[in-house]
Amino acid sequence: MIVAENLCKSFYEGNNKEHVIFSNTSLEISKGEFVIIFGASGSGKSTFLNLVSCLDNIDSGSLRINDIDLAKISEEEKTLFRRKNIGFIFQNFNLIPTLTVEENILLPLELNGLYVKENIDLSLSMLKTVGLINKKSSFPEKLSGGEQQRVALVRALSHRPEILLADEPTGNLDSETAEVVMNLLMTLREDYAPTTIMVSHDRDLIKYADRAVYLKNRVFHNEPAELEERDTNNASNITL
Repeated sequence: MIVAENLCKSFYEGNNKEHVIFSNTSLEISKGEFVIIFGASGSGKSTFLNLVSCLDNIDSGSLRINDIDLAKISEEEKTLFRRKNIGFIFQNFNLIPTLTVEENILLPLELNGLYVKENIDLSLSMLKTVGLINKKSSFPEKLSGGEQQRVALVRALSHRPEILLADEPTGNLDSETAEVVMNLLMTLREDYAPTTIMVSHDRDLIKYADRAVYLKNRVFHNEPAELEERDTNNASNITL
């Protein structure tokens, strides 16, 4: 489903010094798999999501999703690919403040030409599942952080994307609310199981994933999601 091969990505800092994020980095993710990526701040976790979602460009190497190499398509094609195939849940929710909850979750349907009764009803049923159907006419500023994240969850899935990306989706939530949001995410995924990539610092979230991946020194290290805590002697090999 998603195959990164010899992926390279760098940024240039204010002093024109090159900051290498990825250098010949590779990773494979199967269709329908739920992978969670851990790594230190600045290790490249969010950058990887931005590359998969075409929000950022690859320097060299390849990043293939199905038969499409994202390194070889135009900016217009990237926009259309992202709009159709990607659902993105942001840590800071990124809801449009001038739109109501209902308008926010239906926006992806409008952008993809899917604004028909069947899809509208499905989106509203998801809003009901997350317990917010009574808030559909409210604006984001009237919602709590946990409520905004639940709306963002529904919006990301409303057009049934092939790939769901989540960038620290529980980072701004307390532990109890985070658990509620994650359980709702798993419930909404059950319907059609999109390939899901989440980045986080929260080791407790491993229980929700099929596989944990650790990003350290520009390399992805595979670990099983059910991995128990390593002993103290090996702790330095794990980036949290």
